[in-house]
Amino acid sequence: MSGLRFVELREDTLDLVPKHFFPEGGAMSDCTRCLYWERPDLFGQVEGEPAEKIKTEWFKDVLADVDICGMVALRGHRTVAWARFAPVGKLPGLSAYSGIRPSPEAIFLACFAVSPSERGRGTGARFLRVVLSELAVRGWPTVETYARRSSANNPSGPLQLYVSAGFEAVGGEQDFPLLRLELQKWAAEHGEIATAGAGAKATPKPGAATATTVQPRSKSSGRHPTTPSGRQRSRSASGRQRSPV
Repeated sequence: MSGLRFVELREDTLDLVPKHFFPEGGAMSDCTRCLYWERPDLFGQVEGEPAEKIKTEWFKDVLADVDICGMVALRGHRTVAWARFAPVGKLPGLSAYSGIRPSPEAIFLACFAVSPSERGRGTGARFLRVVLSELAVRGWPTVETYARRSSANNPSGPLQLYVSAGFEAVGGEQDFPLLRLELQKWAAEHGEIATAGAGAKATPKPGAATATTVQPRSKSSGRHPTTPSGRQRSRSASGRQRSPV
């Protein structure tokens, strides 16, 4: 898959979040204004610019605690896929799901969507491997998500995509099973990073998603990002934009 590049979502790149991946999705149709995960009490009630402002504040809040909470895949200057993830405690919308609860130690993949024009081309699988690699190199032990069995056209992504990547169903509702992937085990098996510690990288296997150089971003706060356990660590990448692959 050539011609793709991958960008971390920051305050200065939120304009890359897609607007029209789900034209018939109602309150979920515009990803920049959907409040399903962050403010379920306002979902479907607050729309337009007020919703977009709430969404922006959510990103700022999460980025104050972790150094990455979303990525997009670009073809040229067009967003063709996007993903959003956060610690479980940052996603109040999870309370709507019954059965087994997501682990508080996991990073939760709330949104994973591919443009309709890119589906069936391998873009989703490639992008998912890049996202998983970024999470693994930052030291997260597990990633979890809910995926819908009855429809692939939904904001959380198709079930088969996750199963093919190695996720396993660990419970949840029949139509929305909770899926889990042990990130460090996955990374070791796929040659994405060394499991000795966050930031270390092994020689990738042929075809593996590599952690290519990213362009630096300016940050005046001097804040150190933290690992899932709250310890200070150094960034695994020097900035926000990956070079083309």
